[in-house]
Amino acid sequence: DHPQTLQTSQNLAICLAEIGQHQNALNILEQLLNDQTRILGPDHPDVQRSRGNLALRLKELGQYQHALVILEQLLDDRKQILGPDHPDTLTAASNLATAYGESGQQELAIAIFEQLLDVQQRVYGVNHPDVLMTRSNLALMLFTTGHQDESVATLEQLLDDQERILGPDHPHTLSVASNLATIYGDLGDLEGALSTLSTLLEARERILGPYHPHTLQTRFNLAITFRLSGEFQVAHTIIEELLDDRIRILGPDHPDTLRTRAFTAVTLVDLGQVSQALAFVESLIVDHIRLFGMNHPRTTELQTFLASISTADSGFQV
Repeated sequence: DHPQTLQTSQNLAICLAEIGQHQNALNILEQLLNDQTRILGPDHPDVQRSRGNLALRLKELGQYQHALVILEQLLDDRKQILGPDHPDTLTAASNLATAYGESGQQELAIAIFEQLLDVQQRVYGVNHPDVLMTRSNLALMLFTTGHQDESVATLEQLLDDQERILGPDHPHTLSVASNLATIYGDLGDLEGALSTLSTLLEARERILGPYHPHTLQTRFNLAITFRLSGEFQVAHTIIEELLDDRIRILGPDHPDTLRTRAFTAVTLVDLGQVSQALAFVESLIVDHIRLFGMNHPRTTELQTFLASISTADSGFQV
């Protein structure tokens, strides 16, 4: 029950989540939350923080409904305990909106992000980093609900604002550039997407180094865009090198590594190497069952992909 023991449990759960062991992290957080509630009381900030972390782990395991219940209650509690304008309350609102979006309830996510943006602008001012982040999240949600023109215009203006306020090399500025490149690709502007991603990769390699997670993600996005452009061999070469790096840096069970393995299989199908792709996906399904269980959405998606892998036109979502 010592505070340092509780903090060590928290740190261990965070580390386990970072290497993709979400179920183990969840088990520790559930016990930690019970202990903290008993020792500190349900309204203590550490208890509130653990509830939020528990919801994040549930999301990673595909248990969105359970996560949403926790996040909704957490937001209500923070409003009552801390007030509607407290930074922790606003963070809880942002996490809830993000969870709604990831669970497919984009309209609810948009409504919360719009309310959050109004409060943040009033409390922090229009140039605060949190305000800029909410504008980015809102633009991405608008894109998923068919408001493509509004989303692109918002992100392009946001990128200009962030370069002016935060600087061109700030991580948030680079994240918006990454999101904009993804949207360009989704809209069929592959030339714009490749140009933006190439510039972004150079910046991230220079600022963060070649093996930073954000640099690796940019390489992943570049491979996807080359595939969409019909450059299958280029995409495969990039993703093969990236897979080696992610296994070495993150480990074989990290979610980013698993996604890279899945996309490697997709590029093998593109190149007509179906038997190799089949072996990749079968191994990947075994690992997903071990890590997430039979009923996780990603496990189901991979099983569907396996069933259709004999066709070169894969609709698998990486």
